[in-house]
Amino acid sequence: MLHHDMGEKFVTITVTDPDHKQLTSNLTYNADHPLIFRNIYRADPYKTEFKVQKFLTAAPGLRTPDISNHFNFTLERKNASCPMPAAAGTANSLTLKNPDADGGEVNFGEIEFSARGVYEYTITESGEYPGVENDQNPIRNIKVSVRDFGTGRFLALVSGDDLEFTNTF
Repeated sequence: MLHHDMGEKFVTITVTDPDHKQLTSNLTYNADHPLIFRNIYRADPYKTEFKVQKFLTAAPGLRTPDISNHFNFTLERKNASCPMPAAAGTANSLTLKNPDADGGEVNFGEIEFSARGVYEYTITESGEYPGVENDQNPIRNIKVSVRDFGTGRFLALVSGDDLEFTNTF
């Protein structure tokens, strides 16, 4: 987004014809209102959410237990320049629990990216419940590559590991 300098500029142009053969001009401006124009380019931030899906499966004939709030998911930035969801405040990580009897969705909330760069995160599952075998890959990596193509808003490619965790009973 381009913001134009709309401030007032005061200019005086004095035109003379001293020898009646050629016009000359002299441009002067007021020092209190210098003849400087400042246009500012600003890109709107890119916003996204990291959502984890937790599943609990069981062998045929087995009834799955209620695992509500028994498993934690921790979003952690790999360096201090990575923005975090508002719920994290200034912390480097944010931990949430699975909400549903069979796992459910864990949403860390909106993350706003307002500068170009590559931002890296991990999401780690922890916790246990008797008889439940945790996902074989408890750590997932996420990379957000933010770019500015001069359109007035940042665009990003979000890549990395699958954010589905499956535990077995």
